[in-house]
Amino acid sequence: MHCLVLALSVLFMAQGVVTNHNKVGRLMRLSFRDCESHGGICADSCLTTQRPIGFCSDVEGICCR
Repeated sequence: MHCLVLALSVLFMAQGVVTNHNKVGRLMRLSFRDCESHGGICADSCLTTQRPIGFCSDVEGICCR
């Protein structure tokens, strides 16, 4: 699962989709609650109308908004 999340994040970054990142240009690691407080949801993958804003570290998913 972790490899899938990593592969998807690399794909999104290569396409220029990921815009919310920390100072070194990587997706943020967020808890489930942090993801929700940023207006996102933790999921295995983002819908076409959503974009990844980070990793949900406690549930091993992607935070999508």
